[in-house]
Amino acid sequence: MNSPSSFTLCLVIVIWTLSLTSASGPLVFRVAEEAPVGTVVGVVSRHESEEHQGPVTADRRYRMRSTSSHFDLDRLTGLLRTAEVLDREELCPYEPFCELLVDVVVTGTWGE
Repeated sequence: MNSPSSFTLCLVIVIWTLSLTSASGPLVFRVAEEAPVGTVVGVVSRHESEEHQGPVTADRRYRMRSTSSHFDLDRLTGLLRTAEVLDREELCPYEPFCELLVDVVVTGTWGE
């Protein structure tokens, strides 16, 4: 049971997108500790379309550079979800700030 003085710790997920057509800076998403499996962390494609001219084309694909037990990434939409319950004390013991890094490779082209 939560008391008025309790708070939810957040994990910060930093996403580096590596693209054949452009290099963009990191995307930062936050998710609450102990969020259920399948919780939406963020949508990589949404942030990309803000940075570039034109819509995402049908050949656009997203993948994690290395496998992760923490997250699932939809290769067509760029939707990032939790793949397991994230426990801050287990992932980042002794750290005041918990940050998980995910490299996302983006391939394909941008429309006109």
